[in-house]
Amino acid sequence: MARKTLTATVEELSDLVTSLAEQVGSLRQEVEAFRTELGKAADSLAEVRTAFDTLRHQLSELKGWKDSVGPLDEVKINIGLLLE
Repeated sequence: MARKTLTATVEELSDLVTSLAEQVGSLRQEVEAFRTELGKAADSLAEVRTAFDTLRHQLSELKGWKDSVGPLDEVKINIGLLLE
């Protein structure tokens, strides 16, 4: 088996370094794209949390209103009495 010359070994290593540099560059771009998508997902999650908190507050108000009005049967009777 013929032994590689120093020049051939350096060229091979240079090609490997170039290939690795391209792969690292590509990975950096993918990581940046993932960061962007993660930011969008975090924003969407914050919007969902806000909407959920709003719904929770509205439900609490609705329950309070229901409790202050009383049972529906009593409301129907009171409305019936008012209409007479």
